[in-house]
Amino acid sequence: RRGVAEVNRVNAEVSSSLSAASLEDLPVEGRNVTQSLYRLPNVTPSTGFFPEAPNVSINGANGLYTNYLIDGMDNNEQFLGGPQFEVPTGAVKDVTVLTSTYSAEYGRTGNGIFNVTTKSGSNQFEGEAFYLTRPGQPIDGEFTDASGNELPRRDLSGNAVQNGFQRHQGGFALGGPIVKDRTFFFANLEHTTDWKDNLLDAPGVRQTIDGQNQFTYFSGRIDHHWNDRWRSTARVNANRVRIDRQGGGLTGGVTFASAANTQRRDGVHQDPQGTTVAVLGNPGFTFDSVENTIQLQQKLTYRLGSHTLKAGGDVLVSDHSLAGGGNPNGNYVVRLQDEAALSAFQSLDELGPGLRPGDLRSIQNQFTVENYSVELRPSTFGRRQDLVGLYVEDQFAPVPNLTVTTGLRWDYDSLTEGGGGPEEADWNNLAPRLSFNYALDGRTSLRGGYGIFYDKIVYSAVSDALQQNVSSPAYKDQIRVLIDQGILPSDTDVDEVTFSGNRSASFQDVDYLEGPTGSELSSGQIAASFSNERRILNPNGYENPQTHQFSLGVQRQFGDDLLAYVDVIHTRSYDQFRLRDLNAPDPYDISARELAINRAENLPRSRVEADKTRPVDLF
Repeated sequence: RRGVAEVNRVNAEVSSSLSAASLEDLPVEGRNVTQSLYRLPNVTPSTGFFPEAPNVSINGANGLYTNYLIDGMDNNEQFLGGPQFEVPTGAVKDVTVLTSTYSAEYGRTGNGIFNVTTKSGSNQFEGEAFYLTRPGQPIDGEFTDASGNELPRRDLSGNAVQNGFQRHQGGFALGGPIVKDRTFFFANLEHTTDWKDNLLDAPGVRQTIDGQNQFTYFSGRIDHHWNDRWRSTARVNANRVRIDRQGGGLTGGVTFASAANTQRRDGVHQDPQGTTVAVLGNPGFTFDSVENTIQLQQKLTYRLGSHTLKAGGDVLVSDHSLAGGGNPNGNYVVRLQDEAALSAFQSLDELGPGLRPGDLRSIQNQFTVENYSVELRPSTFGRRQDLVGLYVEDQFAPVPNLTVTTGLRWDYDSLTEGGGGPEEADWNNLAPRLSFNYALDGRTSLRGGYGIFYDKIVYSAVSDALQQNVSSPAYKDQIRVLIDQGILPSDTDVDEVTFSGNRSASFQDVDYLEGPTGSELSSGQIAASFSNERRILNPNGYENPQTHQFSLGVQRQFGDDLLAYVDVIHTRSYDQFRLRDLNAPDPYDISARELAINRAENLPRSRVEADKTRPVDLF
């Protein structure tokens, strides 16, 4: 393995590593490996999307498309992106980031790759045990500046925390021989408990609620050496994560819940000015995703004279299942009638974090039901994603001091079929790679390369198109109108692009907690329900996003323990995913003359006027 102060004279790969010793020396928050990756070149903190989204980005690209590996095998959460298993620090031998011009052996990302190599046992018994704490106030856990303003702070899951936060963390690791020189084991177990406060600050309520986050990670492996050429390894990585959102959220305010987010009914209450006072019970949605993944991988290396030939392939099959949709028992939006009703609400004996929708029956004559919505099709659905990759590579030295690497990779993603079937899938994902490394002298080398890289499709893009889809006859008729107008291809198969996804219905004339369930509604009521945004699968299939990467750099070794390098990296991506409104209104232009002679509020057209220009009439 290359040392940190050695010039890479082999290829143009732009990469860097952190060893287990470096991870132990770094002041890393909560022994979280991803928190340490910011120290590596071309790696920056990633923000956006959702609290639990990946917190690192390579070359400033979208962190959801970074590829995560454990010992060279897939470790990606295929639904939303990011690592499926957060490898605990105690199990890490080293972590390497590949940022540009890497081998054709690696694919399924136009971003970069994090590869964690886990520890294994040896003939010596070795281990560690630890306990860490952040004891909370007054020693720790007060996140304010000199002026007393609260500073933003997040826990290991990416969710915000407030004053009063404290952490207790412990674990152990042990490795050694089972049969000396033949069979070895290694096991690592770590657990973290975060205590956190949530201040609820709503009319009539000012109360702090305690909550917990719990993270448990276990990694284990057994290695057996059959001979000098064959070795077998069995690995297990398991984790259990529980994140409390006591009071309905970590930041406090107006959201309440009697038992995290597990209640079956929900009510929303507004004061006469329209301000939300509280949200009770079910948040109004269900999201329960299950993913089962199998991966098979084979790699071959053969040396022929000055050529090092590599070839290989792998198959990754992910079976997705999502139980989603709205609340099957219904959500109620109610409005308190006047100040007296607000006072009655504030005087409820049950008022506080334990308040439930049923507790409002005693004052239901003082509010009106503005809206009732219910999930009509609570269901579980999903699709299988098949990822296939093949590659060949040749590394050779045409002249002394110059190494050239040429490679070709092919990737296939079954989700590219979309709503068009296998014939519309993206079959032509050929990714050539070319790089060079030229040794100027014993301590300096010039490197560079070019390559094409393809992203896999994040499953949520297809899942959303299924979940927010409809297969009703009326909806299919609307799709046919779009086909007749040439907005969709003439050979679009309406049955293939539509799907019976989740669907909700809303009503106004409903008594509090007496609304019908989806099964109690008539077919006519269901058919009359209207949803604003509906989606279809793309009849043309999908294109895997592709990225063209170019890099050029120089490395220089100073002494025995100092390496300096400068690389210029350029990336350009194509075929990125976006939503397109097929039933959009016609463009509406405002001329300079109209702008000069009319008042600003008179210039825009009304919503009704805009809707009349849509290809398919909404009403």
